[in-house]
Amino acid sequence: MKVLVTGAAGYIGSVTTETLLGAGYEVVALDNLEGGKRAAVQRKLESRPDVDPRDCWAYGDHVSDLPMMELVGHPVAVGEDKELRERLAERVKDVRA
Repeated sequence: MKVLVTGAAGYIGSVTTETLLGAGYEVVALDNLEGGKRAAVQRKLESRPDVDPRDCWAYGDHVSDLPMMELVGHPVAVGEDKELRERLAERVKDVRA
């Protein structure tokens, strides 16, 4: 079964995500990554050697999200930040809008 966890990078969301994964659920994690962004994503990826960052998605709406978005294989630019879209397109092959 597939489960959506919102706020997945926060404490409650990350514990919930880990619990669901341990129980065999397929988890879709969603978070705006307001607190920490790249560092939080990097720590989460390092703690999960079974997760390939190339298979992960990250969503950003501002050019300041670029460092976090570059960590994953499927960055998605949302919103109207033209600079984010342009800079992401220069660095990453698979950019969604």
